[in-house]
Amino acid sequence: MKNLISGILVLLLTIGISISVYGQCVPDTANCKDIDEPGQVCPDTLPVAVLNTWYEQVITIIPPYEYNLGAGVISIHKIVLDSVTNLPPGLSYEPNATELFPDCAYCVLISGTPTELDTFFLKICVTPFAVLMGTVVEFPQTVNDTSLFIIVQSTTGLPVMSTDQVTLLPVKPNPFTMSSRIGLTSDRFGVGELHVFYITGQMAYHEEKWIQPGENYFDFRGETLRKGIYLYKVSFMGKSFTSRVVKM
Repeated sequence: MKNLISGILVLLLTIGISISVYGQCVPDTANCKDIDEPGQVCPDTLPVAVLNTWYEQVITIIPPYEYNLGAGVISIHKIVLDSVTNLPPGLSYEPNATELFPDCAYCVLISGTPTELDTFFLKICVTPFAVLMGTVVEFPQTVNDTSLFIIVQSTTGLPVMSTDQVTLLPVKPNPFTMSSRIGLTSDRFGVGELHVFYITGQMAYHEEKWIQPGENYFDFRGETLRKGIYLYKVSFMGKSFTSRVVKM
């Protein structure tokens, strides 16, 4: 059973500014199916956005019909989207509804031209309504700020990003099975940091390294991590560069 937030909110992750105008998107009911667990969001990984380039993505959402509180399972009546913040500047979202009912398909159109490089973890606020003893009860607002993210990068594909002093090098190998080298070049001395995150936004690895002029590498050992896609961020000289690495 999907988490109430990551199941239904996932859809919202990729959204952003005003919800006053309902979007004209159409849910993809041909390819998005509620399989195995209540609730489904398609796609579950959002495409990378490119700086100053038009971005458009339709998200299909099938709300969950029940939620496990731990002490028992309750029936979901509806979920109301209250707000979505921390979208990349320049992007906005238009849902075709703000009240999401189980067993129906909804969609959200994310579109715009991103104007800032970074990885943006969306903060989604929703209010669930459940059926208890035959009565619809409003539950406290739930906030999820780790489930979904949008990467805005400077070029298409997995980038080699740079500033005047710093260049992020391609990960080798990528995908990896045991370990991978994440590197950068610089013309300065200083302390660099590597952060590796699960796609949920939780940190999986952190390393600091003394950076010297020339090529420098973090030796990321991820043999204990489960297979999947990871987000990594290299920080140096007040700049942060973000991309993805895959564990096979």
